[in-house]
Amino acid sequence: MVKDAKNTTKKRTGWIGWTLRGLGVVTALSALAFAGLFAWFVLVVKPQQIAAQKAEAERAAAFARLSGPARRLAIFDAFVAQIDRNYYDQSFSGFDWPKMKREWRPRAAAAKDDTSLYNDVFLQMAQRFPSSHMAVVWPAPKPSPDALKPASSAPTAPHPPEYGGEKDVGFQVILLRRDTSRIMMVGEVWPGSEAARQGITPGWLIDKVTYNVTSDKGGRVHVVGTFTALTPTQRQRLETAGVLNLTLPEGAISSQAAEKYLTSLKKSVEYDAPFSGKAPDVTVKRLPSGVLYIRFDHFDKPGLKQVTRALQTAGKTGVILDLRYNGGGNVMPLMDALLPAHTPIYKTRDANGVQTLSTEGNSRPYAGPLVVLTGPASASASEITASVMQTRQRALVVGRPTAGAVLSSQFFPLPDGGKVQVAVRDVETLSGKRLENAGVTPDIVVYPAIEDLRKGKDPALEAAERQLMARYRKAPK
Repeated sequence: MVKDAKNTTKKRTGWIGWTLRGLGVVTALSALAFAGLFAWFVLVVKPQQIAAQKAEAERAAAFARLSGPARRLAIFDAFVAQIDRNYYDQSFSGFDWPKMKREWRPRAAAAKDDTSLYNDVFLQMAQRFPSSHMAVVWPAPKPSPDALKPASSAPTAPHPPEYGGEKDVGFQVILLRRDTSRIMMVGEVWPGSEAARQGITPGWLIDKVTYNVTSDKGGRVHVVGTFTALTPTQRQRLETAGVLNLTLPEGAISSQAAEKYLTSLKKSVEYDAPFSGKAPDVTVKRLPSGVLYIRFDHFDKPGLKQVTRALQTAGKTGVILDLRYNGGGNVMPLMDALLPAHTPIYKTRDANGVQTLSTEGNSRPYAGPLVVLTGPASASASEITASVMQTRQRALVVGRPTAGAVLSSQFFPLPDGGKVQVAVRDVETLSGKRLENAGVTPDIVVYPAIEDLRKGKDPALEAAERQLMARYRKAPK
């Protein structure tokens, strides 16, 4: 027994010794690796950083010495270089990018000042791209000496905090993208709003709209607008295919008769609307039918947390996701909350090729009945959501076609402090269909009648609720 105890102690001591020696080897190797990384940083990375900083400082100093046409050409060359390097479609299909560069460079040199360079050159070039998310950001103006002095009183905000934006105006101003067409039109009209009472109808073309926000009488917005009133058929064809065919009435053969007819379609509106306060970014409520209604206007982290928590409380009666006012953001958290883990959802295309994206995983994704509400203001991540839910037959899409602005973009610096926004990534369905300049057509298209909007009704929401209730009644108990 004593011998066995001694052998056991000896074995334990030997195991501890080997363990300690192993730890010592690991520690030594880790220290050696750290020393190697530190040496590589000191001898390679740091000098490269210093050299890059020095080169950047030299470029900035050289640019600061420029003036007149030379300065503007330097900004122009940086502008096109950022697009050359980062635009998602390196073949620049759909237009002649080299020709555009050649033609607009002399205009950049001839620009009378930097403001003209941005307004009359960069902005015009960006708008000629056959894709969304191409724009420029003007450099911040340098403060004048007077602006640096302490203000005698606090400056007033451009809009009073009670101003609710589009909600108070009563309708959305939308840029619809279809093929090569860019159409300024009325998006959603708020039910029961002054805009609805004035007859402004979803899908009308916008000729001109101005707002004047005042804080008198408790806060009001004065709206003046001129529109082209389209029929329901014309509106639907325009939003789905980008085709506007204004058929003249029989007998309107002469140019005078045609002009008179087109003039009859023009509608001028002027009204005042009181402030009603900003709409919350996320609205969650249970409809009388038991359906859970979720509206969120941004795919941002705080909002998506509220949405995913709300989905976990949904019952068998289903969920309506209202994306009619949502301009996009990061779509992946919502995909993870609605689909099983590792589900392929869509493809992206950039300068490096094509990649298929899949959900990352969620232990409890919502799997119940679902309807997605869309409209022409539904853009980017909203359109991806509608497309994925539709193509995977995960949800029914109800409402109006989406915006057709789906590209991902980044902002890249220019030497004068401005920035150029470049579309860096395209989105395709798993079958290869592009959403850019096309949008998503709902399974059930609903164009609200102005009579319903004046009464405060929301026909698209009502249609979505009816669809869910019909599905729920047919579902096995």
